[in-house]
Amino acid sequence: MPRIPFNVDAYTARLIGRENVSKLEGAVIELVKNTYDADASCCVLYYDETQNALYLADNGSGMTAQTIQNHWMTIGRSSKKGNYISGEGRIQTGEKGIGRFALDRIADKCQMLTGTRNSSGKLLWTVDWTAFSEGRNITEDTMKAFLGRTGADMENISKELEKLICYTMGQDTITTEDVYAVCTEQTENRIFEMIQSITEKNRRKAMDLYADLLAMKEPPMRILFLITRQFQQLMLLKQMSAEGLDRSELAKKASIPPFALGKYQAQCRKFTLADLRQAVEDCVDTEEQVKTGRMGDQLGVELLIMKYTEKNSGH
Repeated sequence: MPRIPFNVDAYTARLIGRENVSKLEGAVIELVKNTYDADASCCVLYYDETQNALYLADNGSGMTAQTIQNHWMTIGRSSKKGNYISGEGRIQTGEKGIGRFALDRIADKCQMLTGTRNSSGKLLWTVDWTAFSEGRNITEDTMKAFLGRTGADMENISKELEKLICYTMGQDTITTEDVYAVCTEQTENRIFEMIQSITEKNRRKAMDLYADLLAMKEPPMRILFLITRQFQQLMLLKQMSAEGLDRSELAKKASIPPFALGKYQAQCRKFTLADLRQAVEDCVDTEEQVKTGRMGDQLGVELLIMKYTEKNSGH
């Protein structure tokens, strides 16, 4: 088949893939998920030790040249986004639309032979990841800053990445300052900062962040939901801290992007397990009082923030 260029800088895509699929096992699992999503009834995984090569074969539906170009080769775009049910009625399991960019976790060179049941021949897709080590320079620290600002949603990452590339047109290097200048920070990041302010007993900053979110037209109940979710994630991390799990397992079980795990772990150490349980209970209690009409939603969240930023509180 003809050579198809990546629709964004491929070195950038490679870094994103590595941040989201941090281990070899995760990359292999993502490929196996793809065979399931393609309605395969058979999947064979074989490692040839003599050739140091990994083979994966399946009898799924395959891809056309158009599918490869418009979905497989376009970062952030997945054919599963709008239709998560396969042709055979399976609920699709592949994640994020970037599994193909994590293939370099398995090998520097990859080949894919594919075809649909209606095609007369097969298509061969080949990639050499070492060819993308040069180009516009973006360090891993800058990429982490980018992902930290955009969150883990691939549709948002794709949109913000396009903005960043346009903003740095003509530059050899994308810097962290470029990321902060042009990339929009997501609501979840402001919630993280708010919880950080709570750990520091910095009431003014926490309330300023709350006011910013309200000014951005974020509903108080959504803000409460996000605060509750973060306390729940921190509590889960605290509970799992003694289990000896590796970083990828911790991130997966706590539903935290791997690139953000370190920040969550640092925040988690600021609380005891009892503190976090009480915080979750207080969040649930606030929600109940709002829904039963005993308290206004905006006031409820404000009182919750004030309670947890009290200088002499036990939290």
